[in-house]
Amino acid sequence: MNKESNESILDFIHLTTHTLLPCTTTEKSRSLPPLQEFIHSLSERTKLSSPILLLSLLYLLRLKTKLPATAKGAHDTPYRLFLASILTSSKYLSDQHSLTSRRLSEMTVYSAKEINSMERSFLSLLRYDLWVTTDHLGEVLMKIKKKPD
Repeated sequence: MNKESNESILDFIHLTTHTLLPCTTTEKSRSLPPLQEFIHSLSERTKLSSPILLLSLLYLLRLKTKLPATAKGAHDTPYRLFLASILTSSKYLSDQHSLTSRRLSEMTVYSAKEINSMERSFLSLLRYDLWVTTDHLGEVLMKIKKKPD
């Protein structure tokens, strides 16, 4: 996949994390950039591959189907979900060169301990359902292609 493909995936990740569940609009003390900027910047700085981004999106879409209808999030929940999804995807695809919570903590306002907690919560919400097939990925690619610009 090329840079343009990654941009499309990142835009869809932004849309998905932003609309996954209703979140409070009250900002806490943490200073966070706009979500889209956060996603694109972190992706670039960590050099996330297309497969990691695609798998992250798949996990976020899967999470959407597993959340209770009454689920609500804090202001920074979309940021947390993005971090947890890329960390989980990176580890699933590559044991040796995966992202770490420590590395992500150096690039964000969250501590490694907080990121570890995000990852555990994310896995629990997914019910540890990480298995993926080429059909699953094909479905995600079709959603990206159908997304209105």
